[in-house]
Amino acid sequence: MYFYDHNYKLVRVPITEKISHPLNSHRVYKTSDGRCLKRFRIFPWAEPDLELEQRIQNLQLKHFFEIQEYLFNKSGDYRAFLMPYYERSSKDILTRTSDYLTDNFSEIFDSFDRLSLAFIEARDTNLENSIFTDQDIILIDTERYCDADVDERDTVSDNNYSEASWLLFSSLIKGTKNHSDLSDTDFYKWFKNQDGRTVCSDLANYKYPIEYMRKVKQKIK
Repeated sequence: MYFYDHNYKLVRVPITEKISHPLNSHRVYKTSDGRCLKRFRIFPWAEPDLELEQRIQNLQLKHFFEIQEYLFNKSGDYRAFLMPYYERSSKDILTRTSDYLTDNFSEIFDSFDRLSLAFIEARDTNLENSIFTDQDIILIDTERYCDADVDERDTVSDNNYSEASWLLFSSLIKGTKNHSDLSDTDFYKWFKNQDGRTVCSDLANYKYPIEYMRKVKQKIK
């Protein structure tokens, strides 16, 4: 594929494989040098916001992906970027030690606090837009984030905290599907009334998240 860099120099990006190509979404490819190319699918109502993307990158938020190069079309429109390739872990989230979640999410909550202070509202934070590697949790999609007005600070803060909390909750809930003694329990209803940082703190009292989830199941009953 061919693009232009910020100096309007033609750039060839050799593609080795397609990582994702969902309907009505952006395209992600692995490159020959081991990186990822994300190419936007352009809609009239959703032009990529280069300025906002750069502001987010400049915050250098922990556990957020790194854009290594912005790419443009011949007209100078922002159309793609290059980022590192993050390898997904195959480990069961509930049977690895709890400090994987507590260490990562304590920093993720801090990063979302920094977004709020910058008046940036997070959107579409979910497991599909996150990569759980063997060591880290990386958020890889910020295209739907948006600017907020100064008088909306409390609303933005609440929203961002909820986004980070539900990423934690969703990872725990998804993990129960691999365990027959937990898979028949409706954890969503219970987590709706929980606080994200409190859950993160509670997890630290257990060696493995599965022990915490079994205790939660007893409370639900």
